[in-house]
Amino acid sequence: MSARGICPAPLAGALDRFGFVDPTNGGESHRYTLAADWYEQLGEGRLRANVYAIDYRLDLFSNFTYAVDAETLEEFVEAFHEISRENRDRPGLYITEVGWGSQNNFHIVAFEQGSRGQLRQLRNSYRYLMENQRRLNLKQVYWYSWKDLAGSCSFCDSVGLFRAGAKFRPKPSWHAFVKLAGGKPRP
Repeated sequence: MSARGICPAPLAGALDRFGFVDPTNGGESHRYTLAADWYEQLGEGRLRANVYAIDYRLDLFSNFTYAVDAETLEEFVEAFHEISRENRDRPGLYITEVGWGSQNNFHIVAFEQGSRGQLRQLRNSYRYLMENQRRLNLKQVYWYSWKDLAGSCSFCDSVGLFRAGAKFRPKPSWHAFVKLAGGKPRP
């Protein structure tokens, strides 16, 4: 995605087809399986045989670029989609680690948006992704954590949809998440 900002690098072959210098961001996987099942009972009949063969190839790509807000997430996804289109590729897109913290210290940690900000970012990002699911070939989206993770990273302690602790204390973002998913929250 940085290929658009670094013009000479793609021409010199320094960047991969997605615009990254680091070649470990992706790869290929090839697996095959052959299984057989045999059953034999000749007295009064019965002869059964099953054979299964599976062969698949998978192109992998991973980019751990975090988006400070839903608008930036949209820019990243659209850039990835555009590069895929330019390469006549249509990979299934899986987005992991989506999340913004609910603490109010945005100027210290940009991913901390406050409770209302977390709600806004969740709604905006999921609405965009859901509205464009088919066009993007979007397969799954994962919110980073269902519960706050105290002591894990600079914003992970408030990124959950539930507050930390023994009880289930939902945040406003939980109710929005359930509504977007078409469910009903339990009391």
